[in-house]
Amino acid sequence: MTRRDMAMAKAVALMALGLVSIAQTIYIYKSVVDYRPPFPEMPVSKTLRDGPRLARNVLVVVVDGLRIDASNQMDTLNLMRDYGTDYISMAGLPSLSLPGDAVLFTGSWQEFSGVTTNWYEGPGPDSIFDEAERSNLTTSTVGYGSVDMMFGRSIDIKTGYAQDRDLLGQCLELIANGSYNLMAVHFSNLDREGHLHGGRSEQYLKAVADIDGYIAEILNHLNLNESVLIITSDHGHRDEVGHGGREREVLETPLVIAGRGIRRGLAPLTNQISHPRYPSSLGFRFLPSARVIRWSRP
Repeated sequence: MTRRDMAMAKAVALMALGLVSIAQTIYIYKSVVDYRPPFPEMPVSKTLRDGPRLARNVLVVVVDGLRIDASNQMDTLNLMRDYGTDYISMAGLPSLSLPGDAVLFTGSWQEFSGVTTNWYEGPGPDSIFDEAERSNLTTSTVGYGSVDMMFGRSIDIKTGYAQDRDLLGQCLELIANGSYNLMAVHFSNLDREGHLHGGRSEQYLKAVADIDGYIAEILNHLNLNESVLIITSDHGHRDEVGHGGREREVLETPLVIAGRGIRRGLAPLTNQISHPRYPSSLGFRFLPSARVIRWSRP
């Protein structure tokens, strides 16, 4: 074999190796993006059927990218902690926004929900919005494109993306009109600052203070004698920029609940808003898709 033939053989071998590597990369990528859970849907427990409705409305505010330590610096949120219940919520892996949103509103970890990346497309699994629809309750979202995409089939009122301050105005308008039973509001500027500057930056902490002010305005318009307010996040942020991994400051997020039917106290750990107490605030059953790891009643 001549040197030319050997060179050609090496080139062909390298090309073949490259094609195999590309094929393997595509296969691995699609196995994550197109992941479908192999688990059957869990039946509803007989002990978690429809119950009495404890509150007229439930308002869920998801502060994208809010860390536990940053939340402890929020004066208004700390007042809610004193008045209501304070949990540590777990984002699950990967700790990305779309999978985190699915965890919050379905009660299912990523491996159960099938929502494993921010590139997920199509309808999501059974959610608290679907259960609200089955219970003839009015649902709405404010600035929550990912939730609209996954659960829009059961959302009556949707508002598009806008700056956080504008979203606050839309939220307050819905509260004033009384035109919802279950509403989810998404504030995103904090996450943007975390990606640009990190979870301990001045810019991030400034955005935290802004959010605390928004929560104060919501509380000024919300009657907690008949409503429930939930403040939480889909994930935290690293001291440096970004999230997605298993760092504690990324996985652990605040979950603070106050209002009608909510007892005061500190509870150690839950994994979702679809924890038995929160659907029960509106009188509907525990979601069949939810897998709660552990929960405690203070």
